[in-house]
Amino acid sequence: DHTYLKSPAGIFTEATFPIAEIYNEHKRDTLNGVNVSFTRYNEKESKYKMGIPQYVLMVRKKDMFSFFEENKIIDNKTSFLSSYSSSNNTYTFTNIAPLITYCIEERKKGITAAGGDPEKEEDGKEWDAKNPDWNRVVIIPVKAVSNSNNEIVEISNSLGMESAMLKGGTNPEKEEDGKEWDAKNPDWNRVVIIPVKAVSNSNNEIVEISNSLGMESAMLKGGTNPENKLKMQIFYTTF
Repeated sequence: DHTYLKSPAGIFTEATFPIAEIYNEHKRDTLNGVNVSFTRYNEKESKYKMGIPQYVLMVRKKDMFSFFEENKIIDNKTSFLSSYSSSNNTYTFTNIAPLITYCIEERKKGITAAGGDPEKEEDGKEWDAKNPDWNRVVIIPVKAVSNSNNEIVEISNSLGMESAMLKGGTNPEKEEDGKEWDAKNPDWNRVVIIPVKAVSNSNNEIVEISNSLGMESAMLKGGTNPENKLKMQIFYTTF
């Protein structure tokens, strides 16, 4: 449920983004903005308390070594920089949409080059198995140097005695993780049906809703009996 960042020990966090799922759900949509935050746990009091990494680099796992070996600077497409927010206790990357788009296009081209069809699930799974790091990034403590225009001109591994414990994520595909989340959020799939008074204007638009104060009553067919299942119609709109 947590991961670590430590320097100069070289301990970093790895994250896997559900990029294939994002593409499948929004392939007809334009991806304008994607934000991601990593929350830091407050560490227990210690005589040997370490500093907090002030800057962290997010870079694709497959590029992590070449990034430093070639003295690269963030391009906000495959590499991003975030500073520690003491008010929120987080590291936030404000827009990684270019990364998501870049990875999606790389995957599609890779599947096509291998003679497959990007729209076929089995071809996608085969390519994913051969390229396991395509949707993975690493979070690394770094030192960032800016010029007089506040532009980042140098990024290097942090050599300071720094440490951060980050809140980890659960795997939505694991049943036990789903049950744990459901137990902590018991109302996530519940709604209430309430008698109300609705007021419309001359255009038949609802302009006011308030609790009904009239003497009204209705007995609804319940869903506890297996024979009385709640019927639901779901409509999807394709863009």
